[in-house]
Order: sequence, then C-alpha cells, then structure tokens
Amino acid sequence: MTSLRIRRVSVGSPNGGSPFRVLFASDLHLGLPWTRSTARDLSAAVYTHRPEAVLLGGDLVDGSYGLAALRSCVSELARTAPVLVSPGNHDTYAGIERVRAAILESGGKWLPDGDVGFVRATGPDIRIVGTNDGVEAVPQPAPIPGREPEVALLCTHRPEVAARAEGYCAAFAGHLHGAQWCWFRRGRKLFPGAWIWPYNGLAFRAPGVRLFVSLGAGETVPMRIGCPRDVVVCDIDRFTNLERIFSGSFAGLTSGEAPAVPPPLPIDPRGSAAKQAGAGIRS
Repeated sequence: MTSLRIRRVSVGSPNGGSPFRVLFASDLHLGLPWTRSTARDLSAAVYTHRPEAVLLGGDLVDGSYGLAALRSCVSELARTAPVLVSPGNHDTYAGIERVRAAILESGGKWLPDGDVGFVRATGPDIRIVGTNDGVEAVPQPAPIPGREPEVALLCTHRPEVAARAEGYCAAFAGHLHGAQWCWFRRGRKLFPGAWIWPYNGLAFRAPGVRLFVSLGAGETVPMRIGCPRDVVVCDIDRFTNLERIFSGSFAGLTSGEAPAVPPPLPIDPRGSAAKQAGAGIRS
C-alpha cells in the first residue's frame, strides 16, 4: 500500500479573518486487510498538521466488519480536533444508521443531522455543512446588508454534487480515488479517469464554488499506479504564497513521505485545538 501524501491548499474568504485549517479525508474503506494502516496514517497527519476540524467525506467502511476500526479511528482523531462526517455510497453496505451510530459513539458529529459552526477570534464565523450521499447541498443565502456573513464549507462524497453547490467558500469531495491509475495529468485533471468522470482530478473552479477532490485515503481494490493515497489540508485565510497541489510523486511533482506516527495524545482538559486557538466550536 502506498504511503499517505499530504496536499496543501489555501483559499480566502470574502472578508478575511483568523486563519482556520481543515483536514479533509475520504474513502478510508476501513476493515479491509490492506487498509489496516489507513487510520494510523490519518491520525499521524492530523497530529502533524493540527487542523481546527477534521472532515471525513464518506466511504468510511465497506461493511459491518469495518465498524470497530471506524470507532477506533474517530475516537483517536477526536482527541486532536472535532471530527465531522458525511457518508458515502459504500457506507450503505454496513447500514447508514450503524455507521452514524459508530461516529456519534466515538465523539464525532454526523453532518447530515445539522451544520456545525466555529467561532473565530476575528472575522466571520465558519459553518461546515454536509450531505447524505447523492443529496444536493442547500445553497447558501446571499449576505444580509449590515451583517457579517458566515464562511460556509461543504463536506460531501461526490464531486459532481459539490460542483453544483452555490455560496460556499470551498467544497471537499472524494469518491473517484483519482481512478487509481494515472497515466498523465492535464491541468488539474487526471487521465485516463477524467475521460469518464469529469471531476477526476485535484481541484476545480465550478461556477459557484472552489472544489477540492481527494484521491482517497484508502481503497477497495489495492492497486494504484501514479496515483497515491492522499488527504487535503486546506487553510482558510492563511496564505503562504504557495499552493502545493500534490506532495506525491507523479506528473513531475516532488515526492514526500508520510508523517511519522505520533505517540498517544493526552486528553487535553481545555478541549480541541480549535478552542485553544481561539476558534471554538459553536453549539
């Protein structure tokens, strides 16, 4: 199994504000023999990059046999940052309600139940929205004159759903795994998969949203060529003059190593990293 690569991107909200970081991962496919390292790799990435929120974009398990691994994974991630989840099509194999229960029991939040807000020290609040698989995202309302608008982020499974969303600062999706074989890249699209799926790629500017597509942190079939597993680390209102679309080793891009596995994290009585940084989760 290939090592997990970290893709760094940044976007700006219309009115700016305190930096806010999310880590998006999708397609974990936990419970399979070749995804045993996926939870460990993801935990290491979260520990290293310290996001204010971890977004999981579906296809978390391939059957009920993956639920125990899912509970363990979410419990570990939630020790560093709030874990917000939208389901994917493979999660139906275990039963959506069983997957939802596993997330909630482990300290995560199920985004189809309701949006989750974060209060930033300065600037508009952040609101994270999620959908059930294949369900269209609710368009975000136009700003109200005299009132500072919230910055909305979308976490969903299918890129085509995310691309149709309106009024979001950024949207995150997975599902396609980059088609797992990448022979060449043209712009942000990965081929040959993009000949079949228009959003088989890395990032897109859809009419109403900036869309980032994960290549998947795991896979159902353990075969990838030129298309390593990845997660997306997105900084809102934090710019480095750099947008590293890939830290993987294909299409002439530099290679990068998966982060080291961290030691167990102590439970911090002050709460999540988001709260410590002045960006508290809003009930």
